[in-house]
Amino acid sequence: FEYRTQIKDKKVLVRGIIDLLVTDEAGNIHIVDFKTGPVVSGKSTEEQNVRSIQSIKDAGYEKQIELYKNAAEKICGRTISAEHVWLLCTYPDPACGWSLQELLND
Repeated sequence: FEYRTQIKDKKVLVRGIIDLLVTDEAGNIHIVDFKTGPVVSGKSTEEQNVRSIQSIKDAGYEKQIELYKNAAEKICGRTISAEHVWLLCTYPDPACGWSLQELLND
């Protein structure tokens, strides 16, 4: 996709590839971005979850999936709920994911 937006009074062009965009039976649009590298430490304990969310934010992935959401809304002409936008980390095993809503509320 290509998405024109404004960040801090500057017009920018954002280009990206959304890993997965699907519509469920109810018509809700879902976005999933996969991360395969060692980004997070897991989600099984509260301490791991807190460290993982901080790692996600430090790497800029929260902003990345937020841009994907905004671009998909503009392209599809529909609102996409933050609870339907996911960052799925496949490393370490087992895979774990966070919704944009979880990341924004932390």
